[in-house]
Amino acid sequence: MNKKKSVRRRKCRIKYFIKILFMIIMIVTVCYAADKIINMNGDDKDAAEEIRNLVVSSRNAKQSEQLAYIMKNKDNYTTDLIELAKRNSEAIKFVYDYPENKDNKIDISIDKDIDCNGVPLFMQWDERWGYDKYGDGIIGTNGCGPTCLSMVATYILKNNYMNPEWMANFSEESGYVSDNGTLWALMGSGARKLGLESIEIPLDENRVYSNLEVGNPIICSVGPGDFTTEGHFYSPCRT
Repeated sequence: MNKKKSVRRRKCRIKYFIKILFMIIMIVTVCYAADKIINMNGDDKDAAEEIRNLVVSSRNAKQSEQLAYIMKNKDNYTTDLIELAKRNSEAIKFVYDYPENKDNKIDISIDKDIDCNGVPLFMQWDERWGYDKYGDGIIGTNGCGPTCLSMVATYILKNNYMNPEWMANFSEESGYVSDNGTLWALMGSGARKLGLESIEIPLDENRVYSNLEVGNPIICSVGPGDFTTEGHFYSPCRT
């Protein structure tokens, strides 16, 4: 019996060692990728240090390499795109691909996205629509509002055409975009124009949870804080 326990402990230690070794390899790989790109043009020490700090905090070596390239070639990107890549590792590839793909027109299908029992998850920086113009920028940086309403509309109305690009066009054509971004009215009168019943509820935790519990989608508008440095729309879900 003791022998079996000893064997199990040995196996656990080996697995633990392998995990630690894997993490070390990943860290070294990420740092190597960062230094490799930084050293291509490392005269600006402050810029090099900024890149090194950013890429080490990203999720993998590929993202680190892409982020380092973005930071070394800032002239190819807007300020909003650079900030998006720095703030959200999931959007790094979208930003990295911007110079090459920004003018490409992609046929959009969301059939697979909406083939689920709940509200579909759309990202505003999805390359299917993220490079399309919206307001004074693009959906990828400015289109959180229409993206959220697209998620809700396709879920409730059970259609496959009100994707974020369609919703961004609807928002602009209907006058729901200002110099400061998407107007909150898009979620009210705009949603009702689409055939949705839209009700504004007070900022009350119990009301939010009770609506989510019965399957009512919610769209929130938040100011600077955990989610954004300016303003942001997001749609919370039940967990």
